[in-house]
Amino acid sequence: MALKKREKILGIVAVGALVVVVYTVFFSGSGESLSSLRANRDKLRQDKESKEAKIRRARQSRARLTEWEKRSLPANPDEAQSKYQDWLRDVVVERLKFRDNEITPPHVSQKKAGVYTAYSFSVQGKVTLKQLVDFLYEFYSAGHLHLVKRLTITPSEDPKSRGLLGVSIIIEALLLPDNARTDKLSEAKPQRPLLANEVYEKAIVGRNLFASYLPPAPPRQPIVRVEPPKPSFDHAKFTKVTGFTEVDGGPPQVWLHYLPSPPPNGKELKLSEGEKFDFGELRGTVVRFHREEDRIRGVEIEMDGKRYLVAIGDNLRNGKELPQ
Repeated sequence: MALKKREKILGIVAVGALVVVVYTVFFSGSGESLSSLRANRDKLRQDKESKEAKIRRARQSRARLTEWEKRSLPANPDEAQSKYQDWLRDVVVERLKFRDNEITPPHVSQKKAGVYTAYSFSVQGKVTLKQLVDFLYEFYSAGHLHLVKRLTITPSEDPKSRGLLGVSIIIEALLLPDNARTDKLSEAKPQRPLLANEVYEKAIVGRNLFASYLPPAPPRQPIVRVEPPKPSFDHAKFTKVTGFTEVDGGPPQVWLHYLPSPPPNGKELKLSEGEKFDFGELRGTVVRFHREEDRIRGVEIEMDGKRYLVAIGDNLRNGKELPQ
C-alpha cells in the first residue's frame, strides 16, 4: 500500500533525528565518553585490588589470632591465673630449685574488654648462671602466650651465697577470651624451634656477665721455620782448563779437569771443537779456540745458552762471558 505524503514526511524527520542522536553519541562526544569510561574502569580496578589486599590481611590476622588462641591462658580468669602460677612454681621451685624463691600473686597489668587480659607475674630468687639459663630454656620451650617483660640480675653480696645471682623476673601472660580452653594451659609447641639446652649453656655459662665482652683471641698460627734453600753445587767452578795441545798439525784439543769426581785426581777430558762434555749437572760444548800470534790463548765454551772465553789455568765459571 502506497504511503501517504504526510507519512513520508514523518518518516524522513524520524530518520534525520536518529542520525543526529547517533552522531552526537558516537562522534561528537566520543572522546570525553571514552576517557570517562577508562577512568571509571581504573578506579574500579584499584578499588578491587585494595579490597583484595584487605581480605588477605584479614585472613593473615585471623590465622595469627587463631594461633594465639591456641597458646592463650584458659578463658576462665580464675583458672588462668591459678594454672599459670602453678606452672611457674613447678619450674622455679620443684625442678630448678631457686634459693630464697618467691612468686608473687598475679595482677591485671592491661585489659581490653572482649579482646584480651594481660596478667603480670613476678619471680625472685638466687640462682647460678646455669639455673638461670635452664629457666629461660624452660620458659621459651613452653607454648604459652607469655613473655619476659623485665629481667634484673645482680651478683649476690652475701659471702654465704658466693657464686649466686639475685634475679628478679617480671612475666606477662595473655588471656584471649575466645579460646576454647577454660581450665587448662596450652600444650602447643614453641613457635620457634630451640636448639638443645647444652648449646645455650656452653655459650653463656662460662661468661662473666659483669665484665665487658672480649672476643676470643684468634688462634695462634703455628710457627713454620723455612730453611733457606741450600745453594746448588756449581760444577763449573770445579772444572778447570789445564792445557791445550796440537799434535803434528792435527786438530787442537783442550784439557778439562773436573776435580770433584772421582777423588783424588778427578776426571779429565781431552776435547776438540764441537765436542760436548758433562760433569754432574754441567752440560757444555767446545765451540772454538782463540789464537794470538799463532798460539792458542783460550777456548770458547758454551754453557747454559751462553758462551765464555776461558784461559788456561782458569775454571769455567771465571771465564769471560762473550756477547751473543
